[in-house]
Amino acid sequence: MSDISTLQAIIDDAERTVAAAQEELASAAAILAHRVGPLAAAHRLAELALEFHELAAQEVPTP
Repeated sequence: MSDISTLQAIIDDAERTVAAAQEELASAAAILAHRVGPLAAAHRLAELALEFHELAAQEVPTP
């Protein structure tokens, strides 16, 4: 019977360790999403500004 309780204690410890790691990863993922979201938007705006600049720099044909 003590073998079962020892194994159960090991399983319980492993489950707590996994749950803590999952919580830490979820928190890190939320922080990353919060930081990357605005950066991705700023990057896209910079790309659009560059495309607009390139289009504006092209010569407009005169009729």
